[in-house]
Amino acid sequence: MDIHGPNSGAETATRFLARTLAELGEKIVVAAQIIGAEETIDGVEYWDLGPDFDTQGALARMSERGSYYLISAGRAQPLLESRRDSHCLSRILISHDRSGNDIGIKPQVLCRVLDYVVCVSDAQREVFLKAGAGGIPAKVVTLFNGVSLNLFSGTPGAAELSEACFRGSAC
Repeated sequence: MDIHGPNSGAETATRFLARTLAELGEKIVVAAQIIGAEETIDGVEYWDLGPDFDTQGALARMSERGSYYLISAGRAQPLLESRRDSHCLSRILISHDRSGNDIGIKPQVLCRVLDYVVCVSDAQREVFLKAGAGGIPAKVVTLFNGVSLNLFSGTPGAAELSEACFRGSAC
């Protein structure tokens, strides 16, 4: 993750969610394989997982601080690794994947560990439920992606709307 530059869709969504939560007064840490040194930007701490993707090390570091909520964007690994950590108050997966099985763990297994799975569309939620999370539908919720009105404002004309395009890693 480039904490100063462009990223693909999930990384960009993670950065903006983290920034928004920090603006609301929450203490936020994003742990990822980052480019460059660890630092704090816009109230968000960025920790490097390193080349070995050391999520256990990041979870131990977080646990040393006390209680925390774990939100993982598309990765089941840290959610499973945090199962026995009493400091982890809640486990949430934000799914940006095209199917319920892309995360590498069957949804019905994952839903036993998680408190919520957040999908970015109702269609994605249905795919996740059909992949095996159907026994626990209350845990699978939809939170639509949005646009930051701090970055984008005004009322575009019809011609501008027809040219609007949101892209992930193609940027």
